[in-house]
Amino acid sequence: MTKQMKKQSVKQNKGTGHTVAGVIAMLVLAFSSIVVNANGAAWGGAAGFDSFLTTLFFILFWSMFIVIYKSNNVLSKLYYVMSLLLCMAAACGFVLRLMGTGGFISAAFVSIVAVPFYGFTMFADWTIVYGIATAFTLWWMLYTGANVRRLKEERNGVISKEKNKGTRKVN
Repeated sequence: MTKQMKKQSVKQNKGTGHTVAGVIAMLVLAFSSIVVNANGAAWGGAAGFDSFLTTLFFILFWSMFIVIYKSNNVLSKLYYVMSLLLCMAAACGFVLRLMGTGGFISAAFVSIVAVPFYGFTMFADWTIVYGIATAFTLWWMLYTGANVRRLKEERNGVISKEKNKGTRKVN
């Protein structure tokens, strides 16, 4: 086993605890935003200061998680998938609000983004809230997607370097 492979193995073993902590942190964040914001988002009306703070914490912590765990392959993929779902829901909500349409089925789909971003209804209507949510989730999706790609290229680069290390080119 080469030195580089040992380093990679140690890095992967260290990441297991961080992966569990990252998943737990994501679940706690999602659950807390649901507890604080779900009732207001379901019944409508302007948000209170507690919902606004919850929304700000959701954005802040989600942004921190994707930056902190950018070297963790499993969490980068998980955060990419979650960001993709949030972005699709936010964009769907934004387009539906612009068109003036909607309904129960669309409300069920966009609720995964409406609840965490409900705090912004303190200052804006839902169309603007969905626009803000689309911007944030698009940034998260692009950032985590770039991390997943970078990690894949690094992993493939290490493997190909290890394979080519023992070969010698003869003219």
